[in-house]
Amino acid sequence: MGGSVLVLTRRMDPTADVVVEELNRRAIPVIRFDLGEVVVAAELVGTRWVGQLRAGSRCARLEDTVGVYYRRPSAPTAPPGTDPQIGAWIEAEARWGLRGLLVALPRRLWVNWPPAVHAAEHKPWQLVEAAAAGLRVPRTIITNDPDSAAGFASAAAPVLYKAFRAEPVRLDGKTHLVYATPVDVQQCRSDTIRVAPVMLQTQIDKAFDAGVTCVDGHVFAVAPRGVDGVVPLDWRIDHAANQWQTVTVPEQVRVGLLELLDRLGLRFAACDFSVDHCGVWWHLEVNPAGQWAWDHPLRDAIASAIADALTGETTP
Repeated sequence: MGGSVLVLTRRMDPTADVVVEELNRRAIPVIRFDLGEVVVAAELVGTRWVGQLRAGSRCARLEDTVGVYYRRPSAPTAPPGTDPQIGAWIEAEARWGLRGLLVALPRRLWVNWPPAVHAAEHKPWQLVEAAAAGLRVPRTIITNDPDSAAGFASAAAPVLYKAFRAEPVRLDGKTHLVYATPVDVQQCRSDTIRVAPVMLQTQIDKAFDAGVTCVDGHVFAVAPRGVDGVVPLDWRIDHAANQWQTVTVPEQVRVGLLELLDRLGLRFAACDFSVDHCGVWWHLEVNPAGQWAWDHPLRDAIASAIADALTGETTP
């Protein structure tokens, strides 16, 4: 195969590492960049951009690119010491110029195309499209009105608070992540609800959770269990404490999930489900650049499927 695969992500990304290892195993040329380190020189020739991206000794020709793995690149930053207002302008120009150039590459090359990723990260839209695709979605409210929040918490109990984005929070010099958190009526009456809209969702009485990864129509599902066999409230809190087993996705759920990805314009997604004691699969969220490479039985198969998607190859 001629050409190379671009991997766009930050320097420390264990998930991207697994895909790079698989591409290396196949002897596919791989060039990995973070957006903040790229030097670009490209000219519009006819209907496409021709030129190169460079970072140190790494160099990629845009016209020779056969696939782009878009993971979690960091945003370009202005040089240290730059006036904050000028720095904000520099960062915006770098972001719109570089990302705009990359997005102009043919959409068929991308896993996933950045505009589709950024749109699909909006959870309210995800949930609407999931319901339209025939998936079961827990009862949900978005509000910054304490009375509405308290009324929902009373009518739909038990209720979880869920963040709209899994962004880390820095407090007292430490990084914290916001996980699904039980809330009661009294907490929902707090005036702090008024600060920003919150999403509240009925907590499923679950038999198990399922992490379902989709790649170009292939579906891979695993279920986490705590070391003591207990199903955790949010399995992401401690990956290392989980034991993993493969599970079969019901056909109706599989069809609905693939329709959802088609609606969102995604070739890849890491999706979360809770399965109740009656065997009903409840869709929770779609992660268009989600994690999937923790230590579980299907990790290598997922890496192989992503490599296939990036190269157009099919492994035996």
